[in-house]
Amino acid sequence: MLSILHGASILKVLIILSANYALANATGGTRLAVPVTWLFNGGVLVANEWYEGYAFASLHSGLGFLVRWAHYHTFCIGTHLLLQDSWRGVYPRWHVSFNITMLRLVSFGIDHHWARNHIGIADV
Repeated sequence: MLSILHGASILKVLIILSANYALANATGGTRLAVPVTWLFNGGVLVANEWYEGYAFASLHSGLGFLVRWAHYHTFCIGTHLLLQDSWRGVYPRWHVSFNITMLRLVSFGIDHHWARNHIGIADV
């Protein structure tokens, strides 16, 4: 479902989600958890808007072949098609609708921090 909606950008979404999860696990329970969560997710929001969802070639020059491959072999259907900037999915501007997900990621990071510190749990 996600690959149909976001196309090749599903890889970018999964990388952002994985980085956020790793960050929440690394900083959860420490004094850095809340500011790092907000700074990381705020930075991703700004970068998403600035780079308009990131083209593969703009992420790294070595990924430029993925865009060129799509122009020459658009008739092929296979695993390589998943990596193309030309396969944009139903929501080609995934970074716009992803903003609400970023709020969920902030909520997850802070909830994870509270759970590690047992904040908000009444002692019985």
